[in-house]
Amino acid sequence: MGPLVVGVVYIDNDDALKEIGVKDSKKLTPKARDRMYDQIIDAADHWTTVVATAEMID
Repeated sequence: MGPLVVGVVYIDNDDALKEIGVKDSKKLTPKARDRMYDQIIDAADHWTTVVATAEMID
């Protein structure tokens, strides 16, 4: 099994995300997520990505 990759975005007011068209990421196509990425990062107060290997999880 490969690594577990988790991304988290925190934004205090979600109006900017609504303007971008952000919804449940599982309901968006990969192309739509790629298109929105920079806009989301610009709107976010904080964001991070964490990678946990299978060895770390075990």
